[in-house]
Amino acid sequence: MHRLPIRMIKLSAFTLIELLIVVAIIAILAAIAVPNFVEAQMRSKVTRVKSELRTLRTALETYCIDTSKYPFENGPDTAMYNMGKTVGLRRLTTPVAYVTNIPYDVFTPKYYPKTYEYTYFRPIYAPTYTGFQHAWILVSFGPDLIWDGAEYDPTNGTMSAGNISVRQGNQDSVDVASR
Repeated sequence: MHRLPIRMIKLSAFTLIELLIVVAIIAILAAIAVPNFVEAQMRSKVTRVKSELRTLRTALETYCIDTSKYPFENGPDTAMYNMGKTVGLRRLTTPVAYVTNIPYDVFTPKYYPKTYEYTYFRPIYAPTYTGFQHAWILVSFGPDLIWDGAEYDPTNGTMSAGNISVRQGNQDSVDVASR
């Protein structure tokens, strides 16, 4: 059996430079992909909130058709006192199921209970108040997770500040306006 001298044997392996280049390329691709993934997650949450608000809007209007009134209100203080349970919207689940359950706001801040639902308002009607336009408003915290009353506008980026809300009378689309 004939053996070659050690210096004649060609070993095939990656050099350290080649490995560093591959790691750098993977890091660059990850830096591009991760923000796009986070953006897609936020867009899906906003779409979910808008869909749930549309469902609740339909349930509220159906409830009003059947009973000739909207459910009573609970504001943010009442909702916090009831650990996030939106008392007024509970009327939509029983005795007639206009919705099977009240969905939870996916944008609830960490310091709120995990069962925090959308906030439901019924502004007080006064004939002298010319700004009254809606019999009810449903509000989500929005991507900024702050209850600030500002408008959420996705054209400023999906992480822009503001609440997402829907109001009575707005049948075409979910209204992204302040309360």
